[in-house]
Amino acid sequence: MRAGAARAVSGALAATGRHVEAAGEQEADEGVARLIIADAMADRADVLGTRGVMHAQIGSDEIFVGELTREEAVEIGLAGAAEVADGVGELDSADALSDVSTQLSN
Repeated sequence: MRAGAARAVSGALAATGRHVEAAGEQEADEGVARLIIADAMADRADVLGTRGVMHAQIGSDEIFVGELTREEAVEIGLAGAAEVADGVGELDSADALSDVSTQLSN
């Protein structure tokens, strides 16, 4: 009876061992798949990081160009306002000369 029980326990242990071995192989395969996926994701993250740096630099350059353009527009606007002021002054002078001319004509 002991021999039969020992064989039964031995068989059960062997079956359990085969079951654990199969589960271990499956876990190892899943682990390898996860490593492959993680490696691909790391490569993609590097690509996206590089693109992000490039876009940040482009954005920074565009901000710089925009600021220069704004400064030039302000300068042009101020120059235009000065020209308008000069024109108004010339019109006032022309009106004054016209008034004098009219008075002298009378």
